Amino acid sequence: MAQLPRLSPRPTDVVSLDGVWKLHGKYNVKVPGELAMQGFVLHEGEKAVYSRPIEIPAMWNKQRIKLRFDAVSSHATVLVNGVKVGEHEGGFVPFELDITQAVRAGSNELKVEVQAHTVSDYLACTSQYAAHTVAGILRKVTLFALPETNLADLTVVTRFDDKYKDAILQITTLAANESDRPVSAEVRFTLNDASGRTVLSCTGKPTGIAPAAIEGQLHEIPVKAPKHWNPEQPNLYELKTELLVEGKVVETTFRRIGFRQVAVKGNELLVNGRSVKLRGVNRHDVHPLTGRSISAALNRQDAQIFRDANCNYVRTSHYPRPKNSSTRQTNWDCSWKAKPPSPGSSIMHRPSGGCGIIKTRNSCRI
Repeated sequence: MAQLPRLSPRPTDVVSLDGVWKLHGKYNVKVPGELAMQGFVLHEGEKAVYSRPIEIPAMWNKQRIKLRFDAVSSHATVLVNGVKVGEHEGGFVPFELDITQAVRAGSNELKVEVQAHTVSDYLACTSQYAAHTVAGILRKVTLFALPETNLADLTVVTRFDDKYKDAILQITTLAANESDRPVSAEVRFTLNDASGRTVLSCTGKPTGIAPAAIEGQLHEIPVKAPKHWNPEQPNLYELKTELLVEGKVVETTFRRIGFRQVAVKGNELLVNGRSVKLRGVNRHDVHPLTGRSISAALNRQDAQIFRDANCNYVRTSHYPRPKNSSTRQTNWDCSWKAKPPSPGSSIMHRPSGGCGIIKTRNSCRI
C-alpha cells in the first residue's frame, strides 16, 4: 500500500515516546530536545542516530499503527526493526508514518537518523535565525493505533447568515480504508455546548470505500443561534465524531470548536461582523536552556503572559505553533496568526480551544 501523507485526528489513547532516548547507542538524550542544548553538535553531512525500544500491545493486532513526530530538524529518516518506514524534510512540520508492516507484538526497535543544515534549514534560515545549529527531535513523539477503516482527516468550517445569528457547521471528512476488502462507512456527529447539552446530532450518508482508497464527504449542518467565539468571549462547543463501518462504531474523536467568521473589509478585520482591534506580539519558540524545543508548561506560561498583558493576537515566528502551545481544555481569549510559509514551516495549523489562527478563508483544521 502506498504511503499517504496525512495527519490523522489523534485519538484519545496515545502512547507518548517522550523521555530519554539513546544517541549513537551510548549517550542519553532528552526527547523532545535540541542536541546543541544537551552538549552535542551536529555538522552538515553528519547523522545523529536516535534509538529506543517501543512496545506494541497484542491488542493492536489487525489495527493500523501510526507513528507521529511533531517536529524533527531538519531531515529525518525513520527505521523500525531495521526497516525504513519513511523520511521527512522540514524542521517544524509534523508528520505521520504507518509502521504496521514493520512491527510485531511485543518489543521493537525504533531508530531516527537526523540531519541538520539540509535544504529546509537553509531555505527557512532556521539555524541562521537561532544563531546556532537547530538539530534534533524538537517536539513530542506519539504512537497510536487506528481501526483498519479510519478517519484520515477532519476539517471544520463555521459560517453565519447575513445577521450572524444562525450558522452552518461545514465538516469535511476523509475516511481511509486500509483493509483488503471494500467497506461501507458513514460518519455521525454530535455537538454539545459547554454545559454538556446536546445541540445537534446527525449522521452522514453511507459511502462505499474500496481497499486502499480514501473517500471524502462534505457535511453541511444548520445550527440555530450558536454562541459566538470572539476574543472577549471565546465560547466553545465539543464536537464528537464517530466513524461507523457496516453500522458499527469503530472510531470516536472529540474536538473543541468555536463559531466564528473572519473577514477583511477595507482596513478592518471583522470577527463575526464586528471590527476587532488587534493588540499583538511576535513570538519565537525560544528558551535560554532548551533553545527551540519548548515544553507545554512554557508554552502555557507564554499564553498566560500574553493574556495578562491584554494581547489578543500572536504572530508565530517563523514556524507552526506546537499543539501544546495553548491549553486544550480551557478557553483562551487570543488569536494566533500564522506567518506566511517558508519551506521549513507551514500554516496548516490545527487550532482548538479559544485560541485560533485568524485566516480570511474562515476555516480551521482540527
